[in-house]
Amino acid sequence: RCQSAGIKVVMVTGDHPVTARAIAQKVGIIGANSQTQDQVAELKYNGDMNAVQNEEYDAIVVPGHILQEKLDTEVEDPQGVADFWNHALNKNNVVFARTSPQQKLLIVSAVQERGGIVAVTGDGVNDSPALKKADIGVAMGITGTEVAKEAADMILLDDNFASIVNGVEEGRIIFDNLKKSIAYTLSSNIPEIAPFLLFQTAAVPLPLSTVMILLVDLGTDLAPAISMAYEGRESDIMERKPRDPAVHKLVTWRLVSFAYLQIGMLQAIAGFYAYFTVLNGFGFQPGHLIGLDEHRIFNDQRTDSKLRDGYYLWCFDPDVTSDCIYLPNLWHGSYVTDSGVNMVYYNNDLFQEWKKNDDTYAKDAKDYVAKIAGKINSGLTRSMLDESSSLTWNEFESSYWKSENETASDSIFGKLSKDSYHAIRGNGLVLYPSRRCWDKDYQDFYTDRDGIPPPFCNWKGYEYNHRTWEYGTSDSNGQYHGLRSLFPMQTRARVEALAMSNSAYFISILVVQWADLMICKTRIRSLFEQGMTNVFMNYALIFETFLGAFLVYVPVANTVTGTRPLRFTWWTPAIPFSLAIYLYDELRKGWIRQNRNGWLHRNTFW
Repeated sequence: RCQSAGIKVVMVTGDHPVTARAIAQKVGIIGANSQTQDQVAELKYNGDMNAVQNEEYDAIVVPGHILQEKLDTEVEDPQGVADFWNHALNKNNVVFARTSPQQKLLIVSAVQERGGIVAVTGDGVNDSPALKKADIGVAMGITGTEVAKEAADMILLDDNFASIVNGVEEGRIIFDNLKKSIAYTLSSNIPEIAPFLLFQTAAVPLPLSTVMILLVDLGTDLAPAISMAYEGRESDIMERKPRDPAVHKLVTWRLVSFAYLQIGMLQAIAGFYAYFTVLNGFGFQPGHLIGLDEHRIFNDQRTDSKLRDGYYLWCFDPDVTSDCIYLPNLWHGSYVTDSGVNMVYYNNDLFQEWKKNDDTYAKDAKDYVAKIAGKINSGLTRSMLDESSSLTWNEFESSYWKSENETASDSIFGKLSKDSYHAIRGNGLVLYPSRRCWDKDYQDFYTDRDGIPPPFCNWKGYEYNHRTWEYGTSDSNGQYHGLRSLFPMQTRARVEALAMSNSAYFISILVVQWADLMICKTRIRSLFEQGMTNVFMNYALIFETFLGAFLVYVPVANTVTGTRPLRFTWWTPAIPFSLAIYLYDELRKGWIRQNRNGWLHRNTFW
C-alpha cells in the first residue's frame, strides 16, 4: 500500500547487512523482483561488480562502514558525497545496515535536502536524534523507551507499521475533505457578489439582499459544508502520489478557478434567471430593469420625498420606448372610506412639492411628461413644471393631465396609459398572472390618507389577479387604464415584486448548491462510484431544503428576513442549471480519468 501511494520506505537498522537484506525482502521493503548490485553481478558478470551498470539494479544495501567512508571524504570531495547520496536514495529499494545514531541523523538530513518529507520510526535511545530531526517522528508505544517517546511527535500505541499507513490514509481523507468543503463554500460567493456588482454598474433593482446572503452563509450552506467532514475515502486515495507541499496547497488557483469561474458563474446565471423570471411575471422586461434603480427609488418606502414623488413607476411597451419614469400619484379621483369620508388621492400641496423636487428622477419624469405633451399638442411646456411656475394641480389635471378624461386626444395620462406595458395581447391572451395589487400601501407615510387603497387597483376580491380591471367591465368604463395595464406600478407592488425576486434568487442558490454538494463529494472519481452513503450529508440536503422553505413560506420568517412566499414554479428556474453543473463536472472528471496529465487535468483538477 505504501508503494502504490507513492511512499518510499527506507530501512535504517543496526543489524548486519545480510540480516537487514533478508528482513527487508521478507517484509517487502526490497521487492520480490528487485535485485542489488551484487546479485546482478553474480547472475550476469561472474561476480564482477564493476561491470554492472547503474540502471541494471534497483535495490541497494549500504553498510555503515561504507557510508562512513564516503562521509569522511566530504571535506575533500563534497560533490562526490552528494553524488553518493543521489545514487543511493534514488534507488527504489534502499536499506542502510550497521548504522550509528549519527549516521541515522545524516540519512534523514540527506533525504530532507532532496525535498523529501520524512517520517522516522524508532524505539531506542539511539533513534532519538533521527526522531527529533524528522518532519514527523514516530516512537513505539509498547517497546519504545521514554527518551524516544519524548523526542517523537507521535507515539504508535500498537507498534504496528500498518497503523502508520492507515494514518497516512486518514490524513489524505482529511485533506481531501477540507478541500471539498472549501470548494463547496467558495462557489456560492459568486452568486452572492454578482447581484451587488450588477446593482452598482447597471443600476438594476438589487437582486439579492444582504440578509439573504447571510441566510445562505449561516443557514442553508452550514450543514452541507460540515457534512463534508463525514465523507468517506475515494477509491483511488492510496494510489495517488504524495502531494508537493509547495505546489498542492489546501487552496490553489485551480480550486479558486473551479469554485468561482466554473461552478460559481453557473450558479450566478441561475440566480439571475430566477430573478428575471419573477420580475417578468410582474411585467418587467429585462430592458426595463437596466438603470431602473439608478436613483435608489425603486423600492424605497422610507424616504418621504421618494414615496411622494415616485409613488408610481411607469414602464412602457418596448415598441414605444424602453424608458421608465417615476411619477407621483397623479389621479383625480377620490375614495370613500368605511366611515363615509370622501378623501381625494392627490392635491395641490403635493403637486407643488413635486414641482420643487430637483432630484434627477423627478427632473427626468418632468422632461418625459413635457415630451409627451409636445407630441400630442396639449400645450404643456417643461417650464410650467418648474417651481417658479404658478401652475396648480387642478389646472394641470383639467387642462393637460386629464386623468378623468383620458380618452381625449390631448390627455397626457391617456397617452401614457396607451403606451404602458399591458398584460393582454391582441389575440386576447392574458399574460403575467403573477401581477397583483395590494390594498395597503405607503400613502399614509407622507399624507393623512391612512388606509386608502391605490387608485384603479383591482384588489377587492381579486387578491392574486391582475391589478387593473379587464376592458369592458363596469368598473373600467372602457378607459385606457382598464386595458389590463401593468403600469403604473405603486411603491408597495414594487417592494413586494423585488422581495419575491430576491427570494427566488435565494432559492436558486439553494437548488444549485444541491448539485455543488454532490460534485464536491469527489475530486476525480464519479459520483456513481462514490455513492450517496454519507448519511450526514443526506440529512443536510433535506435540512437545507426545509430551511429554505421555512424561510420563504412562514410569515414570521418573511417579516424578519424580508423573504416572500413563492409559487412552486419559481423554484424551478435553477433546476436546469443544477443539472448542468452536475453533468459538466461528471464529464470533466471522466475526461481526466481517461487522460491523466492532460490539459484538463493540469488546469481543472483541484
